[in-house]
Amino acid sequence: MKMKRKRYSPQEKLQVYKEYQRCQNKSEVARQFGIDRSYLSEIIAECDDVLLAHFGQKKPGRRKADQPQNMRQAIERIESLKSEKLDLAKEKERLHIINTFDKLRLSWAERDGFKITSRHLKKMKNKK
Repeated sequence: MKMKRKRYSPQEKLQVYKEYQRCQNKSEVARQFGIDRSYLSEIIAECDDVLLAHFGQKKPGRRKADQPQNMRQAIERIESLKSEKLDLAKEKERLHIINTFDKLRLSWAERDGFKITSRHLKKMKNKK
């Protein structure tokens, strides 16, 4: 399986790394793939670094059920959260308007001589 060129694809590097893992003899693997031992050492070091970085990022334990598994799911989740945020903002605005209108109605009732007693309005008697 001779591969004589200056650049190798990630798949080819992985193939070289797997072969090295299988036989653990750098000279034999370098001869098999037709590359220098120094370049083989670079490939092995690069693969080891990538694996260490990957395992360094992982957290122990299982993933949460609602956590996205890939980028597409993450983007969909972001879009749904944006939509929910917009809906909540609309609901907040609606409730603010209702609250303001209720305060206005209460002030009108007090102006017209009503008194608030335990959630009910009662007409106050005029004291003469």
